[in-house]
Amino acid sequence: MRGARRFCDEGIVDTMSRSEIAVQRTRQAAIRHLTAKVCEKCGLESVMGQEIDCEVRIGEVTSRARVQLESESLIVRVKPSRIFPFSEMQSVVVDGDFLSIESTQANIRLHLGGKAEVWAEKIRNPKSVMDRIGVKATDIVSVLGLGNDPFVADLERRAQLVLRDRVHKGSSLIFLRLETEADLEKIESLAKSLTGDGAIWILRPKGKTGVPETETMRAGKAAGLVDVKVVKFSELLSAEKFVIPVKKR
Repeated sequence: MRGARRFCDEGIVDTMSRSEIAVQRTRQAAIRHLTAKVCEKCGLESVMGQEIDCEVRIGEVTSRARVQLESESLIVRVKPSRIFPFSEMQSVVVDGDFLSIESTQANIRLHLGGKAEVWAEKIRNPKSVMDRIGVKATDIVSVLGLGNDPFVADLERRAQLVLRDRVHKGSSLIFLRLETEADLEKIESLAKSLTGDGAIWILRPKGKTGVPETETMRAGKAAGLVDVKVVKFSELLSAEKFVIPVKKR
């Protein structure tokens, strides 16, 4: 019978029976039922890359600058640029067209017009990694190389099925954690297990000691995929999304 396929270091693939899959689904459905309320507040739109030119007051200094709203911080493009992490913000208040923020670094006041309330809500309730990646309740997910990372447990609470260190034929999401450049060779094989509108998320260590982004992009292109998004996965890992081009689905 056809079932899930296991990807081994030696490149060998074996079969996971339908009964095993049924057990996995039953267990994960129970987990989702018990923890459904945890994600009820999820689903805000992504804040990554929103920018506006506006009047900015930092402390006692007022100027006009470009302000960028990221997933975990506010960046003000003055000289030098200032970065205000959400975690350091003690108060976020909307006053008409203005957004006033008390941060441990300085007090900030932004003239955002009609965007003030929207930005305030996104700062107060930033999206989780799960939401930025876009995991849905109907997803079939295969995870390679993440071990007991808490993210995998979060996946099991939300997705329909999550296979650890196994690859399901017909996965809507596949997560591959890179240790070395040799792991890039797995991408081509993994792409064959994706649904047409599915995605492979490549998790690579940040910094000069990790796998270079150029090599990740090269491997994705060689597998017939295109990169469409980058998300901060953790302090140590970046997540890059690769999908099948629309014309090849």
